[in-house]
Amino acid sequence: MADLAVNFLLQNLQRLQIYRPHLIHGAENHLEMLENNLHLFQAFLKDSTKKRLTEDESVRDVIRQINDVVYEAEDIIDVIVSQAAERKTKKYFLRAFQTPAEKLLLAIVKSVESLGLKVRDIYGDRSTIDFDGVHINDDELAPPRFNSFPLLIDFP
Repeated sequence: MADLAVNFLLQNLQRLQIYRPHLIHGAENHLEMLENNLHLFQAFLKDSTKKRLTEDESVRDVIRQINDVVYEAEDIIDVIVSQAAERKTKKYFLRAFQTPAEKLLLAIVKSVESLGLKVRDIYGDRSTIDFDGVHINDDELAPPRFNSFPLLIDFP
């Protein structure tokens, strides 16, 4: 579930950069740091699922935190987009009281960055979780096979 949220956020960030770059003007560095950490989260989630480490409580805690931060980032991006829509209709005086996109992104980048450090610590500290010690057969990674039997339905 968390991996889907990370993928969705990465897609939204890419769309924001392509279709509405004026909304994030001045915050490009923050977005790049955010994307780098999101890619790290993506790799961590894939690795922990592939090696079946989600039973470990510390891994589950990090996954929960990733989920929370990703949802928070998504909310902030929604605020940035909605503020941009409001700016078109508001007068100059009212615009001065809105929070700029750069400040909003900086807040989420700090949260994501601290969580990124936790993920890096988990990868770096092999005593916490032994990624290399987990061996999985290729059969365990293959999707389950279902026997295909013809479906017989008897209509009266």
